[in-house]
Amino acid sequence: MSKKSFFQKASALLVVACTMISFAAGATPQRQAIRITNVSNAYNDHVHDVNLPDGFSILLNSFKNQQMYFLANADARFTEYSDKTAELTGTFTTRSLDGTTEQWYAQLNYFNGSKMNSGMTNHELNPGTYYNATTNPTGPVREEFWNFYTLSPNSKLTGISSTRTVNGAVILGNKGQTITLTQRTDMGAFQLGFGANGKNIDFGGSGWINWVLTGSSETQTQGPGDVNVNLPPFYCVDEPSTNSGCGGQTSLGALSIQGVGSDFIFKQKGALIQYPNGTALLKGSVESKYNDNKRFNLTLFLSGQVLSSSNPIKELIPQSIYGTGVNQIDTNSWYYYTDFIGSLEATDGTYKGYKLALTPNKAFVQIGKGANGKNTSFGASAWFNYFVQVRPGNSNSIPESGIGAANVDLEFCLNPNCCPSSNSGGCN
Repeated sequence: MSKKSFFQKASALLVVACTMISFAAGATPQRQAIRITNVSNAYNDHVHDVNLPDGFSILLNSFKNQQMYFLANADARFTEYSDKTAELTGTFTTRSLDGTTEQWYAQLNYFNGSKMNSGMTNHELNPGTYYNATTNPTGPVREEFWNFYTLSPNSKLTGISSTRTVNGAVILGNKGQTITLTQRTDMGAFQLGFGANGKNIDFGGSGWINWVLTGSSETQTQGPGDVNVNLPPFYCVDEPSTNSGCGGQTSLGALSIQGVGSDFIFKQKGALIQYPNGTALLKGSVESKYNDNKRFNLTLFLSGQVLSSSNPIKELIPQSIYGTGVNQIDTNSWYYYTDFIGSLEATDGTYKGYKLALTPNKAFVQIGKGANGKNTSFGASAWFNYFVQVRPGNSNSIPESGIGAANVDLEFCLNPNCCPSSNSGGCN
């Protein structure tokens, strides 16, 4: 993203934040998209799940007298909003035994987002995959970190193909047909998290549905189905857009280092990669906003993911913006990493040869809507101690030790290559 487009986005977020703060004083709320990610088809990984079928996003059983698979196209998105709603949208292409290919537009609406499931939690992976502190402490999937949503009865798939192909023949398509989707009451809510899609231990979601077809001459017009999707768990990391004078603390950059500078920003967007065992990696290259010769490579290995903290740091003003109301900042929705080790290393520029070791200070790393303390967007904060691990020659440019803080915006990467595992660690 260019700096110009970033600041345009920052201005838009500022307007949203002001609206939210007005709501805290009694104004009409407006919902804000807090996380958006690409939707991709869920494949079993042949380790934690070997069951077929797989490789689809939506499955409708007995649809047009066969199993019909709906495969996500490039525009498919899953979006979560500040009012605890979500939606799955975009176009999907069918795949079936008779070769039927046609396009459908999905609008699946979800509400009542919560970390607590009021119904059942579905375990479709191999039993040894699920964590249990007593019986399976090494299980990689921890359902206590999942989110749950209820499917709204106004959810649907709308036919958009004027023609369709069946066994190579082009015939009249599905335009004008509608598939209404409702949640199966015997199977629980839509579940979202690592291992939640029932096909692999990647980040994804699954739900169980009933479908009803209208506007068609088909004899089979209703039946059951599934939703199984992968949702890449990669965040792009950038300096926070500032709500100065409108509920946020003034921020000069993403990283502040005592005795070095408070204006460090990401040269390219950094990356936060989360893993199903409760660990994460944050990496990227930072430089002084006003002197790009002052730069470091930042690496943080986070561990000990938990769902609560006795000391969430609330830095937004006014404090009335925090609460459990619609569009307020609910710290109960945040999650945390209790520990980390990290470094700031300079391979060139003013501080070439320096390596600073980073350890926790003040509080847990906190992640969530408003957690960066600078705006009401989805973000993160971390506070650290540093000490000079490697000092080049007789240089005394950096104090022996000090403290610092990271305050960042987090965005789900819509470009699947935006958070590469390469050493660059930047997002495009």
